[in-house]
Amino acid sequence: MSRYRFAVHAFVLVMILAMHARGLDMPTVSPSPTNCPITATSCPRIDTSCPVQTTSCPVLATECPPIATECPVWSCGPVPAMINHQGKLLSSAGSPVTGTKLMRFEFYNAATAGVRVNDFSEQQSVAVTGGIFNVLIGSPTVGGVPANTFNPTGVFLSVQVEGEELLPRRRIAAVPYALRASESDQADNAAKLEGQNAAAFASKSEVEAALADLYMRLSALEARVPMLAPMCLVPAGSFRTSTDVDVQLDAYYIDKYEVTNELYCKFLNARGNDDHWRHQMGDEINRLGIATPYTYEVVSGFAQKPVHWVTWFDAVDFCAWRSMIEGKPIGSYRLPTEAEWEKAAGWTPGRTALWTYAFQSDTIDSSKANYSNDLGVTTPVGWYTAWTSYYGCYDMSGNLWEWCSDWYGDPYPSSTLNPTGPATGTGRVLRGGSFAHVASSCSVIQRYYNAAPSYVGLYNGFRCARAAQ
Repeated sequence: MSRYRFAVHAFVLVMILAMHARGLDMPTVSPSPTNCPITATSCPRIDTSCPVQTTSCPVLATECPPIATECPVWSCGPVPAMINHQGKLLSSAGSPVTGTKLMRFEFYNAATAGVRVNDFSEQQSVAVTGGIFNVLIGSPTVGGVPANTFNPTGVFLSVQVEGEELLPRRRIAAVPYALRASESDQADNAAKLEGQNAAAFASKSEVEAALADLYMRLSALEARVPMLAPMCLVPAGSFRTSTDVDVQLDAYYIDKYEVTNELYCKFLNARGNDDHWRHQMGDEINRLGIATPYTYEVVSGFAQKPVHWVTWFDAVDFCAWRSMIEGKPIGSYRLPTEAEWEKAAGWTPGRTALWTYAFQSDTIDSSKANYSNDLGVTTPVGWYTAWTSYYGCYDMSGNLWEWCSDWYGDPYPSSTLNPTGPATGTGRVLRGGSFAHVASSCSVIQRYYNAAPSYVGLYNGFRCARAAQ
């Protein structure tokens, strides 16, 4: 029996491709019809049966075809240098795995069995937290003749954990053109190709150096990259929790509104599969198509309503995707901690206690919040325009319960400096109440804990947070 269940919330986002779209100065250069670094006489790794270089000839060979007078098809657009792969790893019992796992990543030309593409095999020790892992595959270093181009409709990513392949393999939209192999494969490839392509492989130190440079560039350009949704700054400082403990938090940003159907639909379309869509969402987000990759569209009139029926895992994966889309390192966007949520919702500097409700009030009625089934449905985010928290956040009492990053635990908080909750647990924290819950459930102090991370609920939504740099 398999030791792991691969609940594939995996996505392959083409980081460099997205950055080309924003016009950032990148360390690699994509060839173009007027700047074509490769002709048939300088390409040692294309199919000898191909008269010209095209994406329909993925088979490797060590000889060159006749000289081509035009740039190959692949050079007419940007080619990714690396891919980011995010996955979810569950034990055979269905519980999230935490720890460091030895993983091997390979590309194949078929969903099962098949031939390994470009002899590429990369092994890494990967940190898995709460069942979620992120890994960069490939290399941002070109270093000479790029490796062979591939047919993007026929390449599959194989992930092996401690020698066991996680199935199914995932079809990917693109592959790196400067693939980095393991040390043994580098030697093997060098021997087979007589050193012709040794420069096409980058060492781990080169990858790390290139990534460090990349993140410095992104940090410098952060102010020029628009956010997907407005956020509120919560300055560093202490506040008194609902349990009368003084806690110090660093400065952070938190979304002004709950994540909407419109934003979540962009996330679904970027992923192109059903990992984060379920039939209950169909009243507000339509799925189009009869097989993957699906497309999604918001039902008219529901774009600015908060997305619900989302699991904790859905919310975490959305945050990772948002980090990539905005050009930030994975992990920049995340769910707020329980303490961050509580401060943003109920604290006003100078007070000695939290407000009862998340709009600077100790009383609640239907003019201030959506609760107690007064309307029976969610309202568009920011509907109660006059009622926000001190920091400017809307709908933190009522509308939808909101996922926090913490496992539920007692005592709360887990520490007095940037608490993140217990290391393990059975349920993740939800805060804020919903459109169907009574007033006491919508108070700032209410902690709801009976929610496994995989729980799918009509009343559950979320908002994102990130550290203030």
